[in-house]
Amino acid sequence: MSCLMRAIRRGRLIFKIRCIEATISGQSKCIRSTTDPLHQGQIVAARIQSKVERFKLCAQLNGL
Repeated sequence: MSCLMRAIRRGRLIFKIRCIEATISGQSKCIRSTTDPLHQGQIVAARIQSKVERFKLCAQLNGL
């Protein structure tokens, strides 16, 4: 039973990591398309936060 639970946790973490990677990719495209420095700064800040979250999830995945 614990093996099944571990597989479910790993699957959830992998799914979350892929979703965050898609978000980061979209944010990168938005940075290139916007010309307003304020919006670019906000997108960069959001991208940094997304990367931090991705690193946390990767650490959890490696801990399983």
